[in-house]
Amino acid sequence: MHRLRNIPGVCKLHDYGIDQEHIYLVMTKYSCCLRDWREKQKSDPSQQLKLYLNIFCQLVELVQVW
Repeated sequence: MHRLRNIPGVCKLHDYGIDQEHIYLVMTKYSCCLRDWREKQKSDPSQQLKLYLNIFCQLVELVQVW
């Protein structure tokens, strides 16, 4: 978690910790998830393909870093 904290485009992680029973993550709350955002787009998905591929590539890079 600590390694991902300053990567642009990753949800801001303010704090984290564990106790005997739980893991705690304190992150910035966003109004929707990526799927909700995509479903709210008014234009034809084929017209947004370049944007969606760009987002996908950023996610792939993030997974490789992690």
